[in-house]
Amino acid sequence: MFNVKFYKLMKKITKLLLLSGLLLLGAGNAWALSGGETLYFQVPSAWQEASAKFSVYFYNDNTNAWPDENKFATQLNGMIYTVSVPNETNGTWTTVIIARNAPANTSPNFEWGQSGNISIGSGNFVYGFDYNNTNNGGAPAWYTLNNYSIQFDNSANWTTVKAYTYNGSVTPDLSTYVWPGTVMTENNGLYELTFYAVQGSYIVLDNGDDNTGDGTQTFDEPLGNYKYALSTKNDESKKYDVDITKAITPTANGYATFFDPVNKFYIPEGVSAYTGEYNNVNQTLSLHALLTNPSIVPENTPIVLKASSSTSFDITLSYATAGSVDGTNNLHGTDAEITTPTNAYVLGYQNSTTAFYSFSGNTIPANRAYLQISDGAALAGGIRIIESGNDATSLQNIEASDAAQKFIENGQLFIRKNGIVYDITGRIVK
Repeated sequence: MFNVKFYKLMKKITKLLLLSGLLLLGAGNAWALSGGETLYFQVPSAWQEASAKFSVYFYNDNTNAWPDENKFATQLNGMIYTVSVPNETNGTWTTVIIARNAPANTSPNFEWGQSGNISIGSGNFVYGFDYNNTNNGGAPAWYTLNNYSIQFDNSANWTTVKAYTYNGSVTPDLSTYVWPGTVMTENNGLYELTFYAVQGSYIVLDNGDDNTGDGTQTFDEPLGNYKYALSTKNDESKKYDVDITKAITPTANGYATFFDPVNKFYIPEGVSAYTGEYNNVNQTLSLHALLTNPSIVPENTPIVLKASSSTSFDITLSYATAGSVDGTNNLHGTDAEITTPTNAYVLGYQNSTTAFYSFSGNTIPANRAYLQISDGAALAGGIRIIESGNDATSLQNIEASDAAQKFIENGQLFIRKNGIVYDITGRIVK
């Protein structure tokens, strides 16, 4: 156990030896921690028994300190904890001691055990230290700890889904969780987990028991700096390595398009999804909202998205039941970038109006929806968008709104409502 009085005595002796020139110094420790940085550490699973809590004692040749604010470490996931490094007015910290504490303690001490003296190394995470005067299989080692997020489709319909991470290149084996792992949370048809793990680790998902046969766990997958959608070991064709989040940037008044030929996507609250039906008489596109589950966009369905503002938002891969499509959908989708499409109209914003305008560029990006109209000459004014509920079926329906205005042009009566002009039969004329 660390003895503060003994430490202070040895520090005085060290200074005397330095002054007298009797102490020979090596290269010294090239690494150190500064105040405000974050330290991560992993404790042995046995240390977590009895609801123990942990802290870190920082020291150097001049002084020592416990963490400033929250004096006890915060558990991130599994056996990984974190503390904020206290300030050191004279420089940086060169050594730490991990302390195990009783759950009732209000101030940290070494009452329930401690690590040895751990010299700061390269990285932000330390593991493999001695504890309780017993070597747990390796000397202290420093690694880089990253944050990861995974998602799982659970096509095998496991009752419980757990995640386990490990790093086989480290001795002893560096595992974030105790096998068979930690329970994942279901969200919109996918099981999700956000966690910390050492760079270069692997992840395996399982059905929550100790079995390791086919169908009871996934393939071991290397963790990357992106998200996963994994499937079960006995269905390799369903194993994905995809970007499960798509960033959407709307026009100035909130419109965007999207298409994915294979996957369904969840759209956030406040965003609506529509299919589009083209009217070649009025040269308009009527939008029809998705039915049943409008928050899930079906696969292979080009859509128009409508948000409340031009702020970018994310849509996320989903395996829940998707919304059904109402009526005709004349939109086309790009599963890959297409070059110089003929008779194409793409979503645009011109003269404060969002519409589908004749395409004049070179390529349409992947995952976009567009119209392909072969009515002859390009429609200079674009194809106006009409949302569900804005279609008029009679003059009475038009006049029912206070926003409707009557006017006469070339001897004919017209009604203007919400920027759309109707004739007396309710037909849109522009």
